[in-house]
Amino acid sequence: MSVLESALFNDDQFASLMRSPAESAKAIQARLDMISPDICHKVGPAALTTQNWLVYTDTALGYLKNPEHGNVPDSLFTFMNYFPNGARILDIGCGTGRDAMFMGTRDAQMRKNFMKRLKAGKDQVTRFGIPKKSFHTIGLDRAGPMLSCATSIYGSFADDTGTSSLLWLEGDMHDLRTDRLQFFDGAWSSAALFMHTPREYIAQSLCSVRDVLRNKGILGVSYINNPEGLPYDNLRYSRTGEIKYFSRPTATEIIAEAERQGFSLILHELSDLEMGGTVTKDFFITQFFQKV
Repeated sequence: MSVLESALFNDDQFASLMRSPAESAKAIQARLDMISPDICHKVGPAALTTQNWLVYTDTALGYLKNPEHGNVPDSLFTFMNYFPNGARILDIGCGTGRDAMFMGTRDAQMRKNFMKRLKAGKDQVTRFGIPKKSFHTIGLDRAGPMLSCATSIYGSFADDTGTSSLLWLEGDMHDLRTDRLQFFDGAWSSAALFMHTPREYIAQSLCSVRDVLRNKGILGVSYINNPEGLPYDNLRYSRTGEIKYFSRPTATEIIAEAERQGFSLILHELSDLEMGGTVTKDFFITQFFQKV
């Protein structure tokens, strides 16, 4: 049992709910919503990020097979437009590698398979066209089984000089300062950085991204919108029966810290979440920053 799970099961009501097969996920989540801020504060940021590493390590295959994770976000097309063909891109918290593969491959049909997200009844192929550019891309994730899925499915792609254009690297998205990483033209993180980032790690995360970006390099991030000012720390009861940690910073909080760390905001927009035929308006924040 993890540090976070031990702390949760010290709460008698939560423990009772989890041990009763008749209890609904809704009831479990309601209790989690009540106790999340105190529990997260008690166990600290390292335990929270370790919990997510353990969960994603255990559920990599299920994550890969979930059809909700099958299509790239619309914001990725905007991000790709900032760079020339052959740019070096780091995908931070890449999971099973969807976005990294999409940016790294030249195979139009492979890209088309990830462009089925609908808006106003039109898929992404119709709305954006299949991108012509491809990038030298590294997908980074802490969960080794996620990267194993990426490697087994996508392998590595080589350009016409024989140079690998898609690689996978196990590492901590909150601290990228390692001699295994060189400078990048851009860094991308969809539903990872600032979606699973304790407040104590925001500054160091932005600082480490800055350190691996070239001058004028661009960081693109998407994370959960929090317009109602809900508590920053939140624990979610997943469909696999495991507990995940989610962070809920405000857009202004991320902008302010990014500016302190040497970034300038160049794009801010909201986008919807589509899940099981249900659309939640303005669920995600997408922000692009430039290193200055």
